Amino acid sequence: MGVSPNQAASALPGVLVIVAALLVGDVAVRCVGAQQAKDGQGVVTAREFRVMDKSGAVRATFGSREDGTPALRLLDKAGKQRASLNVTESGTTALVLYDGNEKLHAQFLALPDGSGGLSLHDSAGKARVVLNVLPNGSPNLSLQDKDGMRGIKLNILPDGSALLSLGDREGKGAVGLAVLPDGKAGMTIRDATGQTVHTAP
Repeated sequence: MGVSPNQAASALPGVLVIVAALLVGDVAVRCVGAQQAKDGQGVVTAREFRVMDKSGAVRATFGSREDGTPALRLLDKAGKQRASLNVTESGTTALVLYDGNEKLHAQFLALPDGSGGLSLHDSAGKARVVLNVLPNGSPNLSLQDKDGMRGIKLNILPDGSALLSLGDREGKGAVGLAVLPDGKAGMTIRDATGQTVHTAP
Protein backbone atom coordinates (compact mmCIF):
# COMPACT_ATOMS: atom_id res chain seq x y z
CA MET A 1 0.00 0.00 0.00
CA GLY A 2 1.38 3.44 -0.88
CA VAL A 3 2.11 6.37 1.45
CA SER A 4 0.68 9.78 0.68
CA PRO A 5 2.90 12.89 0.65
CA ASN A 6 1.08 14.24 3.72
CA GLN A 7 1.73 11.03 5.67
CA ALA A 8 5.39 11.09 4.70
CA ALA A 9 5.74 14.71 5.79
CA SER A 10 4.10 14.06 9.18
CA ALA A 11 6.37 11.05 9.83
CA LEU A 12 9.58 12.90 8.87
CA PRO A 13 10.34 14.52 12.30
CA GLY A 14 10.06 11.20 14.10
CA VAL A 15 12.32 9.54 11.57
CA LEU A 16 14.90 12.29 11.98
CA VAL A 17 14.89 11.84 15.76
CA ILE A 18 15.46 8.09 15.40
CA VAL A 19 18.27 8.61 12.88
CA ALA A 20 19.93 11.20 15.11
CA ALA A 21 19.73 8.84 18.11
CA LEU A 22 21.25 6.03 16.09
CA LEU A 23 24.08 8.26 14.91
CA VAL A 24 24.87 9.45 18.45
CA GLY A 25 24.79 5.89 19.73
CA ASP A 26 27.07 4.77 16.92
CA VAL A 27 29.58 7.53 17.72
CA ALA A 28 29.54 6.61 21.41
CA VAL A 29 30.10 2.93 20.63
CA ARG A 30 32.93 3.82 18.27
CA CYS A 31 34.60 6.04 20.92
CA VAL A 32 34.38 3.34 23.59
CA GLY A 33 35.53 0.74 21.13
CA ALA A 34 38.50 2.89 20.12
CA GLN A 35 39.45 3.34 23.79
CA GLN A 36 39.14 -0.36 24.49
CA ALA A 37 41.16 -1.24 21.42
CA LYS A 38 43.84 1.27 22.39
CA ASP A 39 44.53 0.01 25.90
CA GLY A 40 43.37 -3.57 25.47
CA GLN A 41 41.73 -3.57 28.92
CA GLY A 42 38.50 -1.66 28.40
CA VAL A 43 39.71 1.27 30.56
CA VAL A 44 37.79 4.56 30.43
CA THR A 45 40.02 7.64 30.57
CA ALA A 46 38.88 11.05 31.81
CA ARG A 47 40.17 14.15 33.62
CA GLU A 48 37.48 13.96 36.30
CA PHE A 49 34.67 11.69 37.49
CA ARG A 50 31.71 12.93 39.53
CA VAL A 51 29.23 11.03 41.68
CA MET A 52 25.82 12.62 42.21
CA ASP A 53 23.00 11.74 44.58
CA LYS A 54 19.39 11.26 43.48
CA SER A 55 18.74 15.01 43.67
CA GLY A 56 21.60 15.75 41.27
CA ALA A 57 23.98 17.19 43.88
CA VAL A 58 27.65 16.29 43.46
CA ARG A 59 28.77 14.17 46.44
CA ALA A 60 32.20 12.99 45.27
CA THR A 61 34.81 13.88 42.67
CA PHE A 62 37.89 12.05 41.49
CA GLY A 63 40.31 13.62 39.07
CA SER A 64 43.62 15.33 38.54
CA ARG A 65 44.58 18.87 39.55
CA GLU A 66 46.27 21.40 37.28
CA ASP A 67 49.68 20.08 38.37
CA GLY A 68 48.64 16.54 37.41
CA THR A 69 48.39 15.17 40.95
CA PRO A 70 45.34 12.98 41.71
CA ALA A 71 42.70 13.91 44.27
CA LEU A 72 39.55 12.30 45.65
CA ARG A 73 37.02 14.59 47.35
CA LEU A 74 33.90 13.64 49.35
CA LEU A 75 31.18 16.26 49.86
CA ASP A 76 28.20 16.50 52.18
CA LYS A 77 24.66 17.26 50.98
CA ALA A 78 25.36 21.00 51.25
CA GLY A 79 28.26 20.67 48.82
CA LYS A 80 30.93 21.24 51.49
CA GLN A 81 34.14 19.24 51.34
CA ARG A 82 34.35 16.78 54.23
CA ALA A 83 37.23 14.52 53.20
CA SER A 84 39.99 14.43 50.62
CA LEU A 85 42.68 11.97 49.59
CA ASN A 86 45.64 13.46 47.73
CA VAL A 87 49.09 12.59 46.45
CA THR A 88 51.35 15.63 46.14
CA GLU A 89 54.07 16.24 43.56
CA SER A 90 56.68 15.38 46.20
CA GLY A 91 55.05 11.96 46.71
CA THR A 92 53.37 12.66 50.07
CA THR A 93 50.01 10.95 50.55
CA ALA A 94 47.50 12.94 52.61
CA LEU A 95 44.09 11.98 53.95
CA VAL A 96 42.35 15.10 55.27
CA LEU A 97 39.06 15.28 57.20
CA TYR A 98 37.01 18.48 57.59
CA ASP A 99 34.15 19.47 59.86
CA GLY A 100 30.80 20.87 58.70
CA ASN A 101 32.36 24.33 58.26
CA GLU A 102 35.14 22.94 56.03
CA LYS A 103 37.69 23.55 58.80
CA LEU A 104 40.59 21.10 58.93
CA HIS A 105 39.79 18.56 61.66
CA ALA A 106 42.19 15.67 61.16
CA GLN A 107 45.07 14.88 58.84
CA PHE A 108 47.00 11.70 58.08
CA LEU A 109 50.30 11.94 56.19
CA ALA A 110 52.62 9.35 54.67
CA LEU A 111 55.91 10.80 53.38
CA PRO A 112 58.23 9.26 50.75
CA ASP A 113 61.05 8.89 53.34
CA GLY A 114 58.97 6.43 55.37
CA SER A 115 57.88 8.91 58.03
CA GLY A 116 54.27 9.72 58.74
CA GLY A 117 51.99 11.60 61.03
CA LEU A 118 48.53 12.23 62.40
CA SER A 119 47.18 15.55 63.62
CA LEU A 120 43.85 16.33 65.30
CA HIS A 121 42.56 19.91 65.15
CA ASP A 122 40.11 22.00 67.14
CA SER A 123 37.11 23.91 65.75
CA ALA A 124 39.42 26.75 64.69
CA GLY A 125 41.57 24.40 62.63
CA LYS A 126 44.49 24.53 65.10
CA ALA A 127 46.49 21.33 65.63
CA ARG A 128 46.01 20.15 69.22
CA VAL A 129 47.28 16.55 69.06
CA VAL A 130 50.20 15.61 66.81
CA LEU A 131 51.60 12.10 66.47
CA ASN A 132 54.64 11.54 64.23
CA VAL A 133 56.83 8.62 63.28
CA LEU A 134 60.27 9.73 62.07
CA PRO A 135 62.19 8.05 59.22
CA ASN A 136 64.28 6.16 61.81
CA GLY A 137 61.07 4.71 63.28
CA SER A 138 61.05 6.84 66.43
CA PRO A 139 57.56 8.01 67.49
CA ASN A 140 56.71 11.27 69.23
CA LEU A 141 53.45 12.62 70.58
CA SER A 142 52.65 16.28 71.30
CA LEU A 143 49.64 17.80 73.05
CA GLN A 144 49.44 21.50 72.19
CA ASP A 145 47.47 24.54 73.29
CA LYS A 146 45.43 26.70 70.90
CA ASP A 147 48.56 28.68 69.95
CA GLY A 148 50.53 25.59 68.99
CA MET A 149 52.73 25.55 72.10
CA ARG A 150 53.68 22.05 73.21
CA GLY A 151 52.27 21.45 76.68
CA ILE A 152 53.10 17.74 76.81
CA LYS A 153 55.56 15.84 74.66
CA LEU A 154 56.41 12.15 74.68
CA ASN A 155 59.33 10.73 72.65
CA ILE A 156 60.90 7.34 72.13
CA LEU A 157 64.49 7.78 70.92
CA PRO A 158 66.28 5.38 68.53
CA ASP A 159 68.27 3.92 71.46
CA GLY A 160 65.02 3.04 73.26
CA SER A 161 65.05 5.89 75.78
CA ALA A 162 61.62 7.25 76.73
CA LEU A 163 61.27 11.00 77.39
CA LEU A 164 58.31 12.89 78.81
CA SER A 165 58.29 16.68 79.10
CA LEU A 166 55.71 19.07 80.54
CA GLY A 167 56.26 22.66 79.47
CA ASP A 168 54.83 26.12 79.95
CA ARG A 169 53.63 28.41 77.16
CA GLU A 170 57.09 29.93 76.73
CA GLY A 171 58.80 26.57 76.45
CA LYS A 172 61.08 27.36 79.40
CA GLY A 173 59.54 26.22 82.62
CA ALA A 174 59.28 22.47 82.34
CA VAL A 175 59.47 19.11 84.00
CA GLY A 176 61.37 16.43 82.13
CA LEU A 177 61.30 12.71 82.88
CA ALA A 178 63.55 10.14 81.21
CA VAL A 179 63.81 6.37 81.35
CA LEU A 180 66.94 4.89 79.74
CA PRO A 181 67.18 1.47 78.07
CA ASP A 182 69.10 0.11 81.09
CA GLY A 183 66.21 1.00 83.39
CA LYS A 184 67.76 4.08 84.96
CA ALA A 185 65.41 7.03 85.37
CA GLY A 186 65.89 10.74 85.89
CA MET A 187 64.00 13.97 86.33
CA THR A 188 64.80 17.62 85.55
CA ILE A 189 62.86 20.70 86.61
CA ARG A 190 63.41 24.12 85.04
CA ASP A 191 61.99 27.46 86.19
CA ALA A 192 60.26 30.12 84.07
CA THR A 193 63.65 31.49 82.93
CA GLY A 194 64.78 28.10 81.64
CA GLN A 195 67.25 27.55 84.47
CA THR A 196 67.52 24.04 85.94
CA VAL A 197 66.45 24.15 89.56
CA HIS A 198 66.32 20.44 90.35
CA THR A 199 67.62 17.15 88.99
CA ALA A 200 67.19 13.61 90.27
CA PRO A 201 68.95 11.40 90.89
